[in-house]
Amino acid sequence: MGIQLDFGPVLDSASFIAQGLGMTLYVTIVAMALALTLGLVVGLLRLVKFAPIRMLATIYVDFFRGLPQLAFLIWLYFGITLALGIHLSPLQAAIACLCIQEAACLAEIYRSGIEAIPKEQTQAALSLGLTPIQAFKDVVLPQALRIAMPAIGNDFIGMLKGSSLVSILGVWELMRVSQGRANYFFRPFEFLTTAAIIYIVLALGLERVFTFVEKRYKF
Repeated sequence: MGIQLDFGPVLDSASFIAQGLGMTLYVTIVAMALALTLGLVVGLLRLVKFAPIRMLATIYVDFFRGLPQLAFLIWLYFGITLALGIHLSPLQAAIACLCIQEAACLAEIYRSGIEAIPKEQTQAALSLGLTPIQAFKDVVLPQALRIAMPAIGNDFIGMLKGSSLVSILGVWELMRVSQGRANYFFRPFEFLTTAAIIYIVLALGLERVFTFVEKRYKF
């Protein structure tokens, strides 16, 4: 006797799935917004001439890019409490983990984008009377962001999919909700298939958005 598919329970759980989807988007967007800022700071520190600071930024990037996300989630949530007595909620730990690790990836994206801009452009801006900060903000950074935008878009999509791991902390995002409803109705295939389809649709939608932005603003 073959498997009898029944997506009725999925439809009955639409409100729960919608809430889980909302949490997934919230965690992803907040973590990405924070990572964009932190990543820029770390990327700039990777370019400073003072060797100790540059080395610390390099260690940060190498360490968090190589650290498995699942291990970091567990360590951040449980380990920081044991080591420092700091109690993070599952949601706080999830956002912090995604932000810290994504910032390490974005730092390299920013750095490569900035280094791709010819130094002559900065020199020309300085010769016109701009300060070093103005030259970077008005001349270098906008061009670097244009170069980095496709890679940032790919990382955003990767973070969206990676956010499913925060379910192990008890964050009721899409995957956690799907697993809970699957256990309740004894319908794992239907619920997990639905979750997978939602992730695919979201990823494809984001890809289209970033493609439009790249073409619209000629990134």
